[in-house]
Amino acid sequence: ATIGCALTLNILMLIGARALLGIGIGLNFTVIPMYVAETVPKDQRGRIVDLSDFSVVSGQLLSGIINGFTSTFISNDNLAWRLAIFLGILPPSILVLIIFLFDTSVESPRWLISKSLIFQAKDTLALLRLDEHFPKESLSTQQYSQKEGASSSEDDQEDNSSPQLEEKFLLIANEIESIQKAISSISSNSTQRHESNSTYFRAQVDEHAQIDHHHHHHEEDVQEIEHHHHHEEEEKGREEKDQNKKITLVKRMSTLRVQRALWLGIGIQILTQLSGINAAMYYGADICIDAGLPQETSIWLACGLTFAQLIGVKISLSTVDIKGRRFTLLRSLLCVIPCLLLLGIAFLLDSSLAVLPLIGYLIAFGSGLSG
Repeated sequence: ATIGCALTLNILMLIGARALLGIGIGLNFTVIPMYVAETVPKDQRGRIVDLSDFSVVSGQLLSGIINGFTSTFISNDNLAWRLAIFLGILPPSILVLIIFLFDTSVESPRWLISKSLIFQAKDTLALLRLDEHFPKESLSTQQYSQKEGASSSEDDQEDNSSPQLEEKFLLIANEIESIQKAISSISSNSTQRHESNSTYFRAQVDEHAQIDHHHHHHEEDVQEIEHHHHHEEEEKGREEKDQNKKITLVKRMSTLRVQRALWLGIGIQILTQLSGINAAMYYGADICIDAGLPQETSIWLACGLTFAQLIGVKISLSTVDIKGRRFTLLRSLLCVIPCLLLLGIAFLLDSSLAVLPLIGYLIAFGSGLSG
């Protein structure tokens, strides 16, 4: 889509490329915050999800700087805007290469648990939650036994580290149980499945702890237990998938909890758009031109407007996990309202007065509504 915009030959081609680009951006804004929220620990969720917004605004700032350079140093206007758009292929291309070449992506633990893939969810959480001293492979019963049973000196170290490792196991078990509870509260007939899976996984954790102390005597038993666990997990997964087919999207949407969250999310998104953020960002340079500034200066000043929103997002990052989401949102709203009033009055009286209220509005918007 970006290449199509840069190489467009007519207005229809540009509209088509922009429409395709809009679909990609829409998926990006929808999937990334959800994926991050389902992957990170809940005590860090607000701040890390806000980082996606910080990255978006940082990208807008970078694009503004590129626009400034192309408009300043390239005299051919037709080439300048095409080059600025064409450079937009670099960030997603680099990201795709990183994901596929270095295999850095993992599946969402919540999604895995919703599909009854408890073992895969355990391994994913191990990769995400355990530090460098306890790699993902250590949660595999067979590999853990072989690794730690390599020498008697390592056995002594294992005696010291096993309580810490067991604590890590329990933290992962608690997180899986918490996710199962959240899924069960939406699925009307999933309570029994949650209890059986939770009990089953905790039993597995206990067996890991026992194997931890006696692994060098029971390597063959360990392999048999692991095989038995995987077999039972496959059986439970098939049963749950059959039952999940009966739980349609309409039934999930009929629960009060889901409806309340859905309408609240829709309302916040509508409020965000009606506050005029897209008009302020896309037409910031035009507003500066209307205020009497030269075109080239206005393009560079638009970068300053984006930087103002970035300052607001940084304020949000510092408070969202401390003061809470509601406080952050309400604080942003209370600051946005007077800034918009001043901005409207400035346009009525003198457009040259609009720049300062616009900067204040972008800082206020970034401090809560933006994320």
